[in-house]
Amino acid sequence: MAFAEATFEGFVTRKIWVYDDQLRFRLAVPSRNDGPAAKGPRETHFCTIVMPRSMSKSLPVRLEPGMLVRVVTQSISREYIETLERFLKYAEGDLPELAKSNAKAVTLRRIRTEFIARTLVIRERSVDEQAAGEVSATDDRDRESQSLA
Repeated sequence: MAFAEATFEGFVTRKIWVYDDQLRFRLAVPSRNDGPAAKGPRETHFCTIVMPRSMSKSLPVRLEPGMLVRVVTQSISREYIETLERFLKYAEGDLPELAKSNAKAVTLRRIRTEFIARTLVIRERSVDEQAAGEVSATDDRDRESQSLA
């Protein structure tokens, strides 16, 4: 199911991979909590960006962790079924005994939201953005895609 167009600006994380002949990467997008009421560190949202092969082959440079990019996307959602065993395989931490014994028998209905890149611009970074990018590029948590409100 296709949704609206969205523009994101953020840092490419260490998570870059190819699936179904398309380049995919996780983008760390700092929230915009500017203003007088904003206190504490900025929250970061993560989303999965999918680049069609023709687009990734036409980039002037290779996409690398820590790069600051602006990407215009079309969001899509897809539903799939996953076994508990597969889900837990990618989860961090110790697995509960109950989960180990029934992991193949239990299936989960999942929905994944991804963002198909329409345009991508690699941006120059200021000193502050470079520091933020170094933090974001090292964070390769693989949480489900999140869109910004």
